[in-house]
Amino acid sequence: MTIIQPIHRQPRGLFAPSIDIGRCEGMGKCIAVCPEDVFGLLPIEPEDRASLTPLQKLKLFALGGKVAYALSANRCRACGLCVDACPGRAITLQSAVTTALHDRPGPGDGEKTTEPAGE
Repeated sequence: MTIIQPIHRQPRGLFAPSIDIGRCEGMGKCIAVCPEDVFGLLPIEPEDRASLTPLQKLKLFALGGKVAYALSANRCRACGLCVDACPGRAITLQSAVTTALHDRPGPGDGEKTTEPAGE
């Protein structure tokens, strides 16, 4: 008799899947197992293709030129099924809160500040 462990899910928005495009094999197993419909299999974006090594580009061509993207990362509840299902070990779960705080623009990054005039 097999005992099935319950999936421990987090509230949406705390974690987000991060995909290493160079490791993705485009098999879509993440799509098949994700209960939150986070992933999509699409032709690789030109900027992602440019970041690949020649060997990774060859592998991508051999596998059909499609990779997984987290199209709805905000739906992720960090159950980890995608991480376990990925044959290329291309998916990790990262804290979305830390990422959002890190991505905020600071002074000098286009953020406007108001300072008293004439002082």
